[in-house]
Amino acid sequence: MSSYNKTKNLKLNQWRESDVPKMADFNYDNEIIDSELSSHTANSEIHIKSEERDRWNEYVFTGVYFGDGKLSRIVETNCPFEAVFGFVYTDEMPPSIHYNDDGSTHHYVSFVSQFGNSIGASINKNNKDITVKNSFGAEIKNEHANLNQNGLMYRYVLFRDNRGIINK
Repeated sequence: MSSYNKTKNLKLNQWRESDVPKMADFNYDNEIIDSELSSHTANSEIHIKSEERDRWNEYVFTGVYFGDGKLSRIVETNCPFEAVFGFVYTDEMPPSIHYNDDGSTHHYVSFVSQFGNSIGASINKNNKDITVKNSFGAEIKNEHANLNQNGLMYRYVLFRDNRGIINK
């Protein structure tokens, strides 16, 4: 016979000394516990998967692209978060080269953010993709962007705001 007293939430048996428990009572309680735990842990609105937690904890994302020589192009980064800051560079050239003969400077690195950028690259409105430029004429005061030179491999590093410093 089941107990007269029951727990508040799950209505499990709360035995007294005078109760005579039966195996069926324990099995019934176990079924309630199993059912409640199963529905609780399966609830995706209150629990996240470890892959989701890992993705949320990422604060740096890196990738590469190869220049195609076009004046401008969008690099689809597949970044799993909205980037607030980043930079683009190539290992194959120095960050900048200044030519004394014509006074021009050619840049192979650019810093990007949601609020602005240096010459040659910018974060797109989705805060995940990057627009890179190749300028054949001077873009600003004899400064040239070289972030899409044909055949060069470029790297990008994007950062998220994990501490909530940047307010949107």
